This record gives sequence, structure tokens and C-alpha cells, in this order.
Amino acid sequence: MMPAFVSVVVATRNRASLLAQTLDALCAQSWPVERLEIIVGDNGSTDDSRRVVEAAARRSDVPAVRYLYVPDPGKSNAVNAAVQWARGDLIAFTDDDVVPEARWIECLAHAVAETNCDFVTGRILPRWEIDPPRWLSRQLYGALSVFDNGEA
Repeated sequence: MMPAFVSVVVATRNRASLLAQTLDALCAQSWPVERLEIIVGDNGSTDDSRRVVEAAARRSDVPAVRYLYVPDPGKSNAVNAAVQWARGDLIAFTDDDVVPEARWIECLAHAVAETNCDFVTGRILPRWEIDPPRWLSRQLYGALSVFDNGEA
């Protein structure tokens, strides 16, 4: 059976330096590149986000790394516009400050195929740009969208 075609949607706004790492990790996924597209919904960036996406597309084997400028403010506008462009059997969402592990898409697609579910998620660990304050306990991680139930 042919693997699912997966569309990865990334919303961004003025985070070009972080976006580059996200795109590099997405382009290095274990998933077959011909069954993958990456769509970046840019929510009004004034930095080099567009050039970062174009550079990632040039150096990647993924044939479809696409940039979509969305002038309407709000992350949901960027995500929804990118979803309209998506051609995938599955749509995976991530953020511009995330560095997905190499098997992220493979594991998500496998979970959907095995369970026939409509939604799956995975482990999300923080990439701290500075040391977190001591008062920030693991019990508060959920407020930061950190989701860690350990290894699968």
C-alpha cells in the first residue's frame, strides 16, 4: 500500500531564525519526499521569512515547499489559508519554533493508519531559548503547550 500524502502546515510571523530550523527538520523527515508537502502560512511577517522558505525549498529534496503570504492578522487565518492549499490525505500542524524529530511524520501517519482515528498528537518538548525560571514546574508545562507523556 502506498503511504499517505502528508501536508505539513506551519504558521509563522517574524520568526525567520526559528523557522529555518523547523523547515530543515521537516525536510529531513524519514517520510518519502514525493508523499510530502510543506506549506508555510506567513501571517504578515516583515522579516526574512519568505527568503527562509525559498532557501529551504532550494536545498531540500521535498518537491513541494510552498510559501503563502496571509495579510489578515491572527494565526488561525494563516493556518486556515494554508489548509485550503493542502493536498494531503493527512494534514499535520506544527509551529515555527518546533524542531520535529526525524520520524515525526512517519509516527503520526502510522498512528492514523493503525487506529483509523481523526486526530493524533505526539510528544512536544520545549526548546528553551533561555533557562526557564525555577518557579516553572512541570505541572505548568501544559499552559505552554508542552506535552510530554514520555517515549511512545
